[in-house]
Amino acid sequence: MSLNSKILKFFGSNTKITNNDVEKLCSVSNATAERYLDQLEKDGKLTQHGKIGTDVFYTLK
Repeated sequence: MSLNSKILKFFGSNTKITNNDVEKLCSVSNATAERYLDQLEKDGKLTQHGKIGTDVFYTLK
């Protein structure tokens, strides 16, 4: 299973995901988690809420 699929599957039992969730779920660094979330947002799968810091989270589009 790809990491993007793993992230999207997380929404089966959650309504939002944070960078910290992705770090733990995929065992990746903060920067890598950001890249995955940014790519999913560019692909039109996620919507970012907030701009910077711990208040940022993503929901399914």
